[in-house]
Amino acid sequence: MKKKILFFIVFVCISSVILWLFIFSRYYFSCLNIQISPYSIPTTQIKIEEKEYLVKIDLGSKFPLVLTHESLLNLRNKEKKEKVKWKNFKGKSFSANSYLLSKVKLGDITLSNILVHENNLEFRKSACFAGNSEEYPQNIGRPLFEKFKIILDCKNNKLFISNDLKKLKKKGYDISTFIRVPCKWGRTGLILEVETDLGAKRLSIDTGFTVSSLRSSAEIKNIGKKYNLPIFTTKKFIIGDKDYGALDLFLLDITPELNELDGVLGMDFIKNHAMYIDFPAKVVYIK
Repeated sequence: MKKKILFFIVFVCISSVILWLFIFSRYYFSCLNIQISPYSIPTTQIKIEEKEYLVKIDLGSKFPLVLTHESLLNLRNKEKKEKVKWKNFKGKSFSANSYLLSKVKLGDITLSNILVHENNLEFRKSACFAGNSEEYPQNIGRPLFEKFKIILDCKNNKLFISNDLKKLKKKGYDISTFIRVPCKWGRTGLILEVETDLGAKRLSIDTGFTVSSLRSSAEIKNIGKKYNLPIFTTKKFIIGDKDYGALDLFLLDITPELNELDGVLGMDFIKNHAMYIDFPAKVVYIK
């Protein structure tokens, strides 16, 4: 009888430990300090082979990681892969060397088997509307975050990678008070719908874009200029059930191949509003 009781107690203890591990292993939490560049682009530090690298956070990039030629030379454990090819918003083609890295650290989170490609300066110049295209030549992109939920809070210089709502609430982020916005996946990332003076527009969330933009069209009237570029100023900018007020939308020649979107939600908006981005569920919550 004593053996049966002892066996039962051991069984209960082991089961409790397993259950505890299962419950808490579902949660992840990492906090990264970020800085906003003079041209409103968020940057942070990542760690590869125990060395830190300054990178932009570019949620519009389909590439997990971009490093300079010099940084790649310093990495000992990299496996050469095929060249990567892509097109920019105007449809121009580019290519770069790529490698596979065994580990990359984002704060307390370690990611494995990460594809990195070499910085292409010509592409950087084509994507640069303001500032020096060589100022931040390295970046982490959307694929590093697609399995996670993140909070990007540029006002407080924080990036949280976490699905622990209780812990986030203690940090001052009550997601239940944010505006919930369902999104769709596109080739440039998550796309949300915004109501403007020109009607409903599908904008891709892109922290690599300094400004919010629309595809240029002959139908758009009352065009102004800013930084010597054409703009349309919308008096309303409604996301979900909230009107965020007037916003300048830069008019760009976006390739017709990207027919799933009408423009970009850039850092001129994102830097002023904390965002909880649930990549797996394709939902964004905006403060």
